[in-house]
Amino acid sequence: MTTTAGDSLQPDEMHVVHPRAAGLDVHKMQITASVRLCQPGGGVQCATRQFSALPDGLGELAKWLQSHRVTAAAMEATGIFWQAPWEALEAAGIACRFRRKVNSRSDSK
Repeated sequence: MTTTAGDSLQPDEMHVVHPRAAGLDVHKMQITASVRLCQPGGGVQCATRQFSALPDGLGELAKWLQSHRVTAAAMEATGIFWQAPWEALEAAGIACRFRRKVNSRSDSK
């Protein structure tokens, strides 16, 4: 497991839809997770970390999200790599939404 952005919470200016949410970029062997946390007084703070996509890493991911009291997560992945994180987060009580990566090639001629 590595930490990015110093694993410290950083303020930002984005509109908050879910007060305690996460976004996950899922790959075969690694998951990058970012959390957005609504703070008292209307501020928002963010943190990002990377986790292994293996079972131990999924457990660490779920615990990290729970430690931030995340209630909703959106994930992006190709193939079937989204299934194990989905099951781990749903079992931890975190509502998940999935977006399959769309091929970026243009069909126009």
